[in-house]
Amino acid sequence: MPQIQSSDLDRFFQLSSLVHPALAGERYSGDSPCVIAGQDNRDLIVALVESLQAGFPEAGAPYWSARCWTFLVWQPIALSIVGVHGAGVLPPIDALRQKTGPGYGYVAGYQLPDSGWHADSELALIDAGGAVLRQVCDQLLAELRDVIRFKPLSAMRLVADSIVGGLMRLPGLRDGANMDRLQFLADRWLAAAGLEGQSGLIPVQLDDNVVRLGLSRKGCCMHYRCAADDLCAGCPKFRPAERLQSIREELMEYAGAH
Repeated sequence: MPQIQSSDLDRFFQLSSLVHPALAGERYSGDSPCVIAGQDNRDLIVALVESLQAGFPEAGAPYWSARCWTFLVWQPIALSIVGVHGAGVLPPIDALRQKTGPGYGYVAGYQLPDSGWHADSELALIDAGGAVLRQVCDQLLAELRDVIRFKPLSAMRLVADSIVGGLMRLPGLRDGANMDRLQFLADRWLAAAGLEGQSGLIPVQLDDNVVRLGLSRKGCCMHYRCAADDLCAGCPKFRPAERLQSIREELMEYAGAH
């Protein structure tokens, strides 16, 4: 695959920060504490877990492990999707340096090198990106599990849900005319990451009789453990009818805001 130009990197950094303000990127610089897949991140992960324990003592280990996990993987997932579908490039997330917040209470912001970026067809980038993303997630999960217990199935279901949820935020893909395209892309990404069947999309009829696809989560982020009875839309802990209604309400809210 051909290498991209330096100016393309600047455009990617601009795009990622527009997608989410916390996705503030820059080239490699300095020696600030960063999470780097494949390197020793134990001290950083311990600090993240301890920060969650102090901030949410009532939530317990299931929440601390799940929340720490989402801190570790949200940027690699988001940047892969932004790169492939927003900029037409695959960022080298296996070389991603993720910045940590004060006291290592969160992970936001990142650094990437000038080399290792690739341009290709959308499907080729999905296939390559999914494989690298799984590799990075496997490495980070092994390190997290050295610090706190967390089931691999639970972890990878959260990754799968984040991939599909990220695709749903792409412009135009929530339009009813593009439901087949969204389903295709979701299936392609999950297959590329070895996560087939670990997340899903479900057709939901809204109040105006329009059908949209909603995220049918397979993983639970454990948010309800620090906010009683506050389940995410599509949470697997809902009863089937309640789950469908929660997805419908989320889709209606989204439609009303756009």
